[in-house]
Amino acid sequence: MLAGGYATSCLPDRIENRAANKLLKQQGVTEDLHYLSQSDQYADIIEYVSHDTALSKVHSQVRQNVAVRVDEGYKRFFDALKEGRANVHPSKFIERKKYHSITYPQCGPAAKIKNGKLLLLGLGEFRLFDLPQGQGEAQDPYGKVQAGPVHCIITAEAQEKDVLDLIRPDDPRQDAGFDTGLTALLTDSEGNEYDPPKAWYDYRARLRSAQKKMSRQFEAREKQYEVLAARAKAEGRRVSPLKDIPYSNRPEVPDQGSCETPY
Repeated sequence: MLAGGYATSCLPDRIENRAANKLLKQQGVTEDLHYLSQSDQYADIIEYVSHDTALSKVHSQVRQNVAVRVDEGYKRFFDALKEGRANVHPSKFIERKKYHSITYPQCGPAAKIKNGKLLLLGLGEFRLFDLPQGQGEAQDPYGKVQAGPVHCIITAEAQEKDVLDLIRPDDPRQDAGFDTGLTALLTDSEGNEYDPPKAWYDYRARLRSAQKKMSRQFEAREKQYEVLAARAKAEGRRVSPLKDIPYSNRPEVPDQGSCETPY
């Protein structure tokens, strides 16, 4: 996915390992079964790097993140099988031209922001535009490369004291908690239930009345226009377009001069 042999080895190793274990099961052998894990593929990275010069130039955390993605894909696949979901498949190959992202799992010497630039070890400096100011300690720089600009997503881990106003020791208020549920939106620690606002249910009668009123206005407006057009045609005058006829709560046929214009 990222470079050379490692790009074509992480996923094939998993596929071959599952196929070999399946064959052993069919033969009745169970003691030699071993499914590759994320740590196993971490150990294989050293072997891949020793045979691929280009891959050795990629930062180690970026290389390991590819194994993490493969492992997470298989975990989601196994979870779906346990839940009995249909049409689930394990991870599959991604074409090089469709693999547009890399991840540095940690901010630090390998990836950091300094003087309005993103420094990525092994790739160089990238100037940042529209960098928002956030709180907390930066984690997981995630770069997505598209046609032209490079988009960088940085997740941050903030301490509770930096985000929330903590309760003072002398605060007389009692502790309270909330829990989300299926029958009620929120239930507090005293048993009170809070439902979400149901604007459509509460105002549907008013909405129905307003829609009928608007429909009557449209029909009356069109009838006014037909009367004006017929009158203007009979008297040899030109009537204004329909869009110039105003709406009214009790529409009546206006005077000839109100919505008509002479030639």
